[in-house]
Amino acid sequence: LDLLPELGQRLPHVKPAAPLSAPTQARFRLFEAIGRVWQRFARQQPLLLVFDNLHLADSASFRLLEFLAPELGESPLLLLSTYRDLEISREHPFLKTLSELVRLPQCQRLSLTGLNRPETDQLLHDLAGQRPPPPALAAAIHAHSEGNPLFIRELAQSLFQQGLLGVHAQRHPDNVQIPIPAGIREVLRQRLDRLSQGCGDLLCLACVIGREFELELLVGLTDDLSIASVLDALDEALGARLIEALAQPGRYQFSHALVRETLYDELASNRRLQLHQRIGEKLVELHGDRATAQLARLAYHFGRAAPLGTAHQAMAYAEQAGARADKLLAYEEAARLYSLALDLQSRYAETDAQFRLLLALGTSQYRAGAYVTAMTTFQSAAVNAASRHAGEELARAALGYEEASWRPGLPGTTACQLLRDALAAVDAGDSALRARLLSSLTRALIFTGDVDRSTQIQAQAVAVA
Repeated sequence: LDLLPELGQRLPHVKPAAPLSAPTQARFRLFEAIGRVWQRFARQQPLLLVFDNLHLADSASFRLLEFLAPELGESPLLLLSTYRDLEISREHPFLKTLSELVRLPQCQRLSLTGLNRPETDQLLHDLAGQRPPPPALAAAIHAHSEGNPLFIRELAQSLFQQGLLGVHAQRHPDNVQIPIPAGIREVLRQRLDRLSQGCGDLLCLACVIGREFELELLVGLTDDLSIASVLDALDEALGARLIEALAQPGRYQFSHALVRETLYDELASNRRLQLHQRIGEKLVELHGDRATAQLARLAYHFGRAAPLGTAHQAMAYAEQAGARADKLLAYEEAARLYSLALDLQSRYAETDAQFRLLLALGTSQYRAGAYVTAMTTFQSAAVNAASRHAGEELARAALGYEEASWRPGLPGTTACQLLRDALAAVDAGDSALRARLLSSLTRALIFTGDVDRSTQIQAQAVAVA
């Protein structure tokens, strides 16, 4: 119900579970609930789940996949996931998930290499219909595509449009010098150039919205076009297979991320800034007070348009989106959004927000299990608070640092120093905060090996509490 509130309307007898104070327990309960739903479906009939394009997923989704994979082995359920290895760098969060999955006995990893020549010929035969391409043309396509199915399909589509392939081919390709592009961007550029001016312009607007885009927003950006003209242009793009209609009416996506990237990269930088600003403003206009689900998009677009004066809006939306992601237990996404807000703050100098963002970022990192990273963030927050002689804020940073440091079993020396500095800085009458600081110091001392001193501090903490 937290993720899909609309379920409450269809299942009124189901009530939200009571909130849990521990973030790790709350997320465990959410993941377990998702797994149980799928297992119940699978008991009714065998179930296939397809997770496509995992390289585009967020870290919280990877944690869910790591949790579910071992649990689903006893159910008549098949989980099929795909990802593009060219998109996975050494720093990509999916690598950790992949290493966890391959250890499972029920997991099989299938590496898809390029098609060989006979397979390329078969694909071209299927694409061309009853008139397969001549051997010389098929060999050229295979050589330049290196068997990449996407390259093959894009090259074939280009040849279709030139009348060199298919049942209606007018020229014999063996006698024609075909300029095979060196890379897929060039192939896509050839296809894009064959669009009408109106369709090309509309796709340039859509590419700034993102890989997926909605008709309502797109129409709002085209002041000089009627809805009928927009729909005609979208039909043209659909016919050219550059975009696809999604299941939800009025929503579309580019058929491949590179289609969108090609269009986006070719836009002038000033034009991109203006469009991002217009998209952000239009999202606010369309959703108004109902913009909760659009917070991350608003942060992205206003952030991209920050040089035009939208940095403060972007920071506010990024912070709100981070808080929402944290509430939904998507801690990695929350950390990403708080990092965005902090980056905007550092570049556009709103110093008053720095401590608040550092503390929120450190908390999200800690909840996501990135303890060492969280320690660095909390330490920066402590430096910020100390420079302003803000005792209570220093205490909060010190508490966060100690909480992040003891879980992976790291030495407590730095935590002890931060906690002592905080105890010296806070009001002696603030018993609740002092009790928390003394309690954390008790634990930090254990991780320095000073058990005797830890016992003394423990007695003080109990007395204050």
